[in-house]
Amino acid sequence: MGSQKNSSTSSFLKTLYRFMFIMFLGDILASGCLITNCPRGGKRSGKFALLEKSNIKQCIACGPGGTGQCFGPSICCGPFGCLMGTPETIKCHRDGFFHEKDPCIAGSANCRKNTGRCTMDGICCSQDACHIDKQCSLDEKKVLAENISPIELMNMLGYTGDNVFEK
Repeated sequence: MGSQKNSSTSSFLKTLYRFMFIMFLGDILASGCLITNCPRGGKRSGKFALLEKSNIKQCIACGPGGTGQCFGPSICCGPFGCLMGTPETIKCHRDGFFHEKDPCIAGSANCRKNTGRCTMDGICCSQDACHIDKQCSLDEKKVLAENISPIELMNMLGYTGDNVFEK
């Protein structure tokens, strides 16, 4: 009777350990980032980087009269539009902090599924390219600003700390 109880306990523990291992492995795979969706600087510079550091680097000024802001090593956007691969963007490549682990942050809001930042009305730029994006529409932002709750604002900013703000 005692050996049957030990066998049953041993079998239960093996099953429990397997289950815990599978859950641990699943967590690692789910929280890891693929080559295509890792933020610059690695996965540790993703959603919790803003919580860990309050000294966010602003991107340097560029373009005609220094009125723009570097969005990537060869992208400068401002009231004049976006310049890509022009002599005005050399400063972005040389002094823009894009080669560091924690690159600078430019723009007004996240866009394109948090892979870019709004540069101007209807334009979203990542460090590599710019795209037309309705999320960056000024008219839409005015409507949102009038009717937004603090909880919705935190969700839009990408803060997911333990999902306490989910509806």
